[in-house]
Amino acid sequence: MKRTTRTHKSDPAPPKRSYLWILTLALFGIIPLLKKCISGYRYNTEIRPILEGWQEKISREEGVIEGDTGRIYMLTASDSIRPGYRWYNGYRSLPNDSLLFRIRLQTPESSYSFSRDTTVGQVVCIQVDTKNDSSNNVRIYGIYFEPGSDEPLRNNMNLRRAIIYAGDTGYRSYFVADSFDKDSSSAQGRLARQRLTRIQQELEKRKMDSFFIKTF
Repeated sequence: MKRTTRTHKSDPAPPKRSYLWILTLALFGIIPLLKKCISGYRYNTEIRPILEGWQEKISREEGVIEGDTGRIYMLTASDSIRPGYRWYNGYRSLPNDSLLFRIRLQTPESSYSFSRDTTVGQVVCIQVDTKNDSSNNVRIYGIYFEPGSDEPLRNNMNLRRAIIYAGDTGYRSYFVADSFDKDSSSAQGRLARQRLTRIQQELEKRKMDSFFIKTF
């Protein structure tokens, strides 16, 4: 009798797991995230500074306020600047009529006019691009401090920007603060000078010691 040989059939190999669906889901999750990161970076580096510049310009143009003339304090590296108050609007006929003033700054390059800030002792920075003769070669913006203090606000981008451009030989920088009190020894006058002194100290830390404070 012939022996029957039993053939053992090998078990079928388990189907290979497909990771394609996992890769697809990952791509669909990563691509939108990358787009969001790129969009956020472009907004913070390109669009946001432009919007902040427009807001700063609008706030300064609308910031002309009522009040009498006081003292103007300058932090500058030039001895040939001449600031003064310029009557902007209102009536001078009666003692109680409202008077609006702007500050006019005469520099070796040209003359610039900007509004007084509603905060006493607020510092305004004027930066002139001497390499560029176009009408857009001037930047005017505020440098902000804690109320009633010479402590700059945290993350004060305008202060950092002012320091950077002040060290560029292609720019001229002027820092202006004013008060509504003609007495330079008053609290307003002291605060204005203290804030300018704080900026002067920041400049000196970066080896820019040619700036000095003048009172007008």
